[in-house]
This record gives sequence, structure tokens and C-alpha cells, in this order.
Amino acid sequence: MGHRRILGFLTFSAAVCLGISAHAGPPDPALNVVYSFGNGESPDTAVVIGTNGSFYGTTATGGPNDSGGIYEVGANGALINEIWLNGANGARPVAPLIQAKGGSFYGTASRGGISNNGTIFRVGPAGKFELLASFSGTNGATPLAPLLEGTNGWFYGTTYYGGATNLGSIFAISAAGVLTNVYSFGGSNGANPGAGLIQGTDGNLYGTTEYGGDGGLGTVFELTYAGVLSNVWSFSSGTGLLPGGLTEDAMGNFYGTTVNGGFDSAGTIFEVVGTNTLQTDFKFGTTNGADPNSPLTVGNDGNWYGTTELGGSGSGLGTLFYWNPGGLLTDMISFAGTNGAYPRSGVVQGADGNFYGTTSQGGAYGEGEIYQLTGFPPFIIKRPASQMWVSNATARFTVAAGGSAPLLYQWQLDETNLPGATNASLLISHEQFTNSGTYTVIIANAYGEISTNAVLSVVAPTISIVPPPATVTNASLTISGAAADPHGVAIVLCQLNGNGWSAASGTTHWQTNVTLPPGTNKFQAQSFDPLGNPSAVKSVVIFYDTLSTLTLQTNGLGSISPGFKGTNLTVGRSYTVRAIPAKGQLFLDWSGTISTTQNPLIFLMQSNMVVQANFVTNPFIAAAGTYGGLFYGGDGVAEESAGLLRNLVIGPLGGYSGQIVINGVAHGFTGSFDASEQSKATVARSGGLGGPLELHLTLSTNEVTGTVSGTNSDGWTSMLLAEQTVKFESGRYTLLVPPGLGAPSDCPPGYGYALVTNHNGLVTLNGALADGTAFTQTAPIVGAGDLPFYVSLYGNTGLLLGWLNFDGGLTGTNLWWIKSPSPQSALYPSGFTNVVSILASAWTRPAPGFMPSATLTISSTSLALDFAVSITNNTLVKEAGSPSNSLTGAITPGTGLLKITFGDGAGKATTIGYGAILQDSANGAGYFLTKTNAGAVVLQP
Repeated sequence: MGHRRILGFLTFSAAVCLGISAHAGPPDPALNVVYSFGNGESPDTAVVIGTNGSFYGTTATGGPNDSGGIYEVGANGALINEIWLNGANGARPVAPLIQAKGGSFYGTASRGGISNNGTIFRVGPAGKFELLASFSGTNGATPLAPLLEGTNGWFYGTTYYGGATNLGSIFAISAAGVLTNVYSFGGSNGANPGAGLIQGTDGNLYGTTEYGGDGGLGTVFELTYAGVLSNVWSFSSGTGLLPGGLTEDAMGNFYGTTVNGGFDSAGTIFEVVGTNTLQTDFKFGTTNGADPNSPLTVGNDGNWYGTTELGGSGSGLGTLFYWNPGGLLTDMISFAGTNGAYPRSGVVQGADGNFYGTTSQGGAYGEGEIYQLTGFPPFIIKRPASQMWVSNATARFTVAAGGSAPLLYQWQLDETNLPGATNASLLISHEQFTNSGTYTVIIANAYGEISTNAVLSVVAPTISIVPPPATVTNASLTISGAAADPHGVAIVLCQLNGNGWSAASGTTHWQTNVTLPPGTNKFQAQSFDPLGNPSAVKSVVIFYDTLSTLTLQTNGLGSISPGFKGTNLTVGRSYTVRAIPAKGQLFLDWSGTISTTQNPLIFLMQSNMVVQANFVTNPFIAAAGTYGGLFYGGDGVAEESAGLLRNLVIGPLGGYSGQIVINGVAHGFTGSFDASEQSKATVARSGGLGGPLELHLTLSTNEVTGTVSGTNSDGWTSMLLAEQTVKFESGRYTLLVPPGLGAPSDCPPGYGYALVTNHNGLVTLNGALADGTAFTQTAPIVGAGDLPFYVSLYGNTGLLLGWLNFDGGLTGTNLWWIKSPSPQSALYPSGFTNVVSILASAWTRPAPGFMPSATLTISSTSLALDFAVSITNNTLVKEAGSPSNSLTGAITPGTGLLKITFGDGAGKATTIGYGAILQDSANGAGYFLTKTNAGAVVLQP
């Protein structure tokens, strides 16, 4: 097959992405040359697309003996193999090849062989040629049509001549080459079959003859595998002349073409309806084609495709058309020579959706070509089917589509692209309810797009219970129901009152027997499918009605209401009773069948039920009042875990409210004591001040003890003591806070002071510490003259805390003075903890001369002054012999406040010191401060 020219396929520039957007393609399909024949070859037969994608066929001429041959052209248009016939093994093959189930190709040659009546041959997948049989005339002669692989494993075909009367025959040949004459035509039943056989959907073989029959103008016949032939139809001049091969549609009707007849004797398309009716569906004219010389092909889009050897809108060199039964015929391509001429065979549709065929002439060398008809937009062959599944199953959607390759796919769920879902199939494994929805697949190529959809419903198993009576008087009961699931029901489980699941009898229709205890019962049922998917749990409530006596009794002074005397109550029903304590008594709890402190008591009646109300003497009447106290750690005081309990008001029934002051912030709380005088309360702290506090309180006579605990990450527990507030004799006092023995080196060296007023038990303290920090507190006296003293200092980073006592005068034990580290502070940036014992004295307005003279000592690390002073009318006057530094001072007679002003030896600068006078010992003390220094002031006789 020399002097040939190979042309490439058309390359699409498809503006189609996986998104997929529409692309408007050419309005009509386009014809592309796959391969051009030369050197005397002429392909009269249809091309066959092998399972490997190559094109296979025969040429009637060409080769060393001009006997024709067999070719293989690759999918890329390159010649792969050629086998030339030599006469002895056949000549002039004019029938297409077929590829058998085993992969080999079978064909016939119209001439050659032993008697020059034609041959049957086989070409293996590797290109090995085998001569299977030669026709002798009596068993047939001149085969012009392709073979048919029968369902029985034999190959069937027709010969134009030969047979018993030389009017043609039907033969069968085995794969081993055994040739058998199945039937010989005799004229009245047909003559000269030029087309091949097809196998109908009924299992029989069908074909046509060009002549013979009732009018001698050809027939349509049916042949069984047993060799029985029936004449289906005889052609007449009105139905067309020279019929070709048949094609069967999905309804079992046969279609074919005639070369002659119709308008201008240009040929027809006919239809055999049923078993004995033939009608002409279309008549060709010169412009839309003439002489259709090959069978029709049903495309995946449902249209019928074919060729005419002559006619067309151009040079009359043939056409390629499509036709929809019941509709018009459309001439897609009119051959013009350069793109091919005189197609004598039909077309075949490839896996890529394009059609392929041959022309006997034309093309690059005028000797025919293999062509490709492309440009078909996508079309749906089979839509994906909607599906219903249960969760955890696997669903698969598959679409079958046609159209010119390449086809691009994109699946969507509810109009949203699914990443990676770009194949014809979509697999959904272990689907859940969220996978339910409408799945759409968009299919696109260079010529357009199309979409179709299906619905996935992921359903859950269902179960129902036949409603039993709401109230029954018999303990034994049979409960039934139904269950459903797309995959079937594997088991139904039931339980009563949550006491464990057990299998019911049956599945889709189930039942179980239960024994009800008295009262309200909850029955539940649930089903499972074979995949283990559960249904929802269905429940019903059943009340078993039975009566019993309730025994009510009391322990202590009190009563129960209502008494239910002489009344039988329904077991399982809800009832309410209230414990009513007598005067001065308190309800403690319920005992008997039920143990609880709830009052009123709401209970479910039980058989032979006994309920006892227990009463005790009310301990809260005597303890009612207002309490105050302190809490701090047992090993010492820390600012973050110490504080004040104030305004704790306890009522006559044990209820209370109060405040916890910690870090300088008050937090309210409420609660109540139980009959054993214990209570637990939670104190919420707002504003990001730490986690809540927990209180554990114990009430005893006029006293509350317990703990306060922090619940944040650095949890702590402090001991709490509070006493009841009392009235107390009024008076005034002065108080000094000395440096203390063993005080830290960075603790201020002076004396802090406070001026104290007790107004009938309500105490107010105003003063300042030795570092100049002022403080004030107002609190009631509690217990035997105790005062819980607490002030928060330094922006809630320090404190002054301790117990003071006013019984017989103002005294105190240890007083904690804490300052947290503060690097920005000029004095004492490291902070300190100073534990001291206070100095205190009662104060009354002094009589003249109570302290006529004294020594005033002023001392610090850089200053030491001793003044001799006289005190007249509470005014300090420096006496002769004292340092030259200036000095003035005074004692406030109403409060005992000491204030002095002195020169520190640095020019005219003066410093002010503050303190208080202890009237009982006729002395006093205080502190002074400069920007960089601090010191003590001491006044003594």
C-alpha cells in the first residue's frame, strides 16, 4: 500500500474546564481524514475498530497480484500491518471483516481459492493469516458480505452465486474450517443475496436477497439455526429495488436501504414492521444522496447514520447522512473528491463517540480513505438511576454518554462541585445522611455540554409500636409493632424500664411479652439492619394500676398534711405530702421507704409504703442575728487568701446572706444551714478576679466556724471564725502600730497609728501606717468585745489584718501588715510582711498639764534629733539646749492625734510627722517621710 499519505486527526482546543462551562461548537459535524490509500488500493468495505483501537479492513485491489489485501491502521493514523492476497488464498475481498470473541478477525474474498469462487480466511491478533476454506460452487460462490458469529459458535454468511441452483446460498463454517451449505436459494424464495446476515433479538437470522421472491425484485427472509427459511417480504417496484443489509431497532423492527427505486431511482429507506408488513420510510433524491449501498447504523444518540454512493449537494460523489425514523433525513457531508468520493460502505461509531468509515475513491491520492466524522456535542445514552440506601452503605452513580471525544465529566451535589469527581462513575462509600441530595453530572466537550441528575436518599431504619392501652390492670402484656429498612431488618430489640435489651420475636412484624411492675412503665423498641444501622428508639408509656395502703408517721413534734387516712393509693402515681413542724421545732428529714430532706415531698406510691417525718428542736432561733469575722491561712496570712466576713445575717430558720471581702472587693452570697447546723455555699467572683470561692460553715452558739477555699489554679484553704455582733460601751482610743521585733530590714522604721471611735459597738478606725499609707474601717464588735480588723492596701495588693479586743480597753494580738513587691515604688519596692503587736490606750479629752514636758526623739538612717519640749495647752514648744532645727507640734485634744513639723538641717526644708498619744502611759509615737527617707517619732516623759 505504497504512496500513501497519512493525515492527523483534528485537535480540539476545548475551552472546557472541570467547572464545567458551556462551549459553543461548530454548527455541523466535521470530516477529518485518518488515512489516505494509494498505489492501486481501493477500500470498498466498512472499517472495523478493533478492541485495541486500531482500524481494520480490506481493499479489493492492490498488492503484488492486484488481488487486494487486509490492512491495520493505528488509532493515530499510521499504517501498522498489511497482508496481500495471492489468488490461491483469495482475491478481491469486498466484504468487511468481523472481530470474533476470541480476538481474531474473519473475512471473505469474492474470488480466488481452489475454484476461483472465493475463500474464507482468519487473521489472528498477531497478524497471522490462515485460509479456512475455499468455495466450490455447489457450497456457494462469490461471497460479497461479512460473516456473522452465531450464538452457537459457528460463523454464518451468504454467497451471491452458487448453491444448488447457482442463485446463491447461506453457509456456516466452524472455527476449525468445516464449511457447510445451510441453504440454497431457488428464485421464488429469493436469489442472489448480496448483503450479510444479522441475528435478531428473537434468536433467528435475517437477511435480504437482491432478486427473486414473488416479483423477482428481492426479498427479506428469516432463517432458523435449524436451516428453515421463511420469506418475510418480497419487494416490488414501489418499495425499492436491490435491497441491502438489515439493522434491527430496540422494538424488534428491521430497517434497510435499497440501491434503486423511489424518486429518480435514487434508492429508499424501508422498514419491516412485525412479520409481514414492509413500508417505505424515505425516498432519496439526487441532492440528498443516491444509491445507498450499505446498512444503516444506529448511533448512541438514537439517530440512524448511513452513506449514499452517489448524489449530494456538491459533485454527486456521495453523502453521509443521519435520519431519525419518522423524521427528516439530514445530509451532513457531501463528498467532493478531496475529502473522499463514492462511499460504498456504512459507518461505525467508535468508543470516542465519533463515526468512522471509508470511501472507495477520492482523498489525497484519489484511491479512497478512512475518515472520521466528529463534532457531536455530548448526549446521554443512559441516565444515572436514583437510589435509596441506609447509612454506611455504598452507592454508585453511573452515566453513559456519547459525543465526540474527549468527554469531560463533573459531578455536583446540590449544584456544588464535588472535588475529584470527574469520571463517568461516582462512588459514595459509607454514605451518611449528609450525602442525601440531588447529584448532577455535567458532560462537556468542545461542541457543547449536557447534564442529567439523580437523587440519593440515605434513609434510616424505622420502627413502630402498636400503641397499647395507656392504663392496664393486668401485669402481663403482649406488645407488637413493625420495622422497615431498605436492606431488610436483622433484629428488633426491646427493653422495659431500662432493665436491658432483649430480642423480640419476628423482624418486620415483631412482638414480645412483658410483665409490668405497678405504676408507670416505659417500654422501648429499636431495630437494626444487616449493616448494623439502628433505627430511632421508639417509646410508649404504660401505667399498671394497682392499689396499696400508705402509712404516714412522725418522730418529734409536728404533723403531716394531708394524712391520707383510710385511703388506698394507686401504686406508681405521684402524690405530695408536707411536713409541718410544731412551734419551736424544725423539720429534719423523711425516713422509712424514702430517705430525703425534700419538703414538701413528692413521691411515687409503692406497695405497702411507710413514710416518716422527723422533727428536731430549732437551733436557729437562739442563733439568729448578724455575724462578722476573719479568714486566713493556718500557717500565716497571705494577701490572696485572707479577708473579712461581714454582715452575715442568719435567720430563725437557718437561712443566711452575707459578704466575703477579699482583695479589697466584696462578694455577696446566700445559703441555709441544715438541721445539723452545717452548710456549703459558693461565692461567685466577677470581673476576672479569680475563680469562685467555696464556703464550708458550721454554726454553734453565737459562733460560725469553717473554711474558705479558692478554686482557681492555685487553690488554697483558709480557716474562718465569725461571732455574733453585740452592743458595747462607747469610747475613744488611740492605737500605735510599732515596727515590731524582728521586722524585715526593708520595713518602715516608724510607728503607724489609728484614731478609734466605738459608738455603742460600731467601731471606726482612721489612721496611717509608717510608710504614709492611710486607711479606714468601720465594723461592729462581735462576741466578747472582738473586732475583726481588715483593710485592703496598695491597690488591693496588700492588707492590714488582725483581731482587736475592746473588753476592758483596746488590746490586740498579732496584726499582719503586708505589702506586695512594687518595683516602681521609691520606698520599699521589694515589699514586706510585718507581724506586730499593737499599742493602744483609751482617750479622753486631757486635763491641762497631763503631760507638761517630754523628750521628742526623731530618728532615721541619716537623721538623729532629740528635743526637750514643754507641752502647754496641747502645744509642743522646743526648750533651750535642744538642736537648732526648727520644731513645732500639737496634740489634738479630741482624738489624741500628734502632729509635728521640724527642720531636717537642709536649709529651710521642713518635714511633717504624724502619730498618736497613748494617754494611759503619757507617751506617744509616729512616723515621718521624705521622698527618699523615713523615720520614727517618739514622745516620752
